[in-house]
Amino acid sequence: SSQWRQARSAVPQPAEAGAAAPTTPPPAMSAAAAGGGARLEIAPAVASQTNKAGVTSGTSAEVEGEMAANQQLQQAKEDIATRDAELQDLRTRVADLEKLKQQQQALIAMKDTDLAAAQKRLSEAPAAAQQGSGFPMWLIGGLVLIVAAVVAWLAARRRKPSPLPPLPRR
Repeated sequence: SSQWRQARSAVPQPAEAGAAAPTTPPPAMSAAAAGGGARLEIAPAVASQTNKAGVTSGTSAEVEGEMAANQQLQQAKEDIATRDAELQDLRTRVADLEKLKQQQQALIAMKDTDLAAAQKRLSEAPAAAQQGSGFPMWLIGGLVLIVAAVVAWLAARRRKPSPLPPLPRR
């Protein structure tokens, strides 16, 4: 029973760690003397420990500070790694877009040269056509239409076959 009372004696709290630790009653004291001097105190929360609940299991402020610094360092490393990955992704995308831009510029240059060559051919074609032939194109087209009309008229005038079967020849 006396061991149980010793275990129930006041234990120094972390807030009182710097202050003098209260003395525990000697084990030879009687039960009445031990019960009369015992009291229960609620220690106020220390401001630096209020936001650290569940973070550390130790009671040393140095260990808690070191663990908080390690956590901040780890978080900073993770942030840097994340940003490096994002930066690498963005650089890859920029390189792809620049490559696409160069390909498009090359295609535009090819189209420009093709267009210039076509314009040059078109500007040379009417001059060669006028010099090479003495007949204008509209005259040739008109003659073709007249010939087609005559052929159609002759086909319409042809004798139509009789619906009766032909007579047998002897």
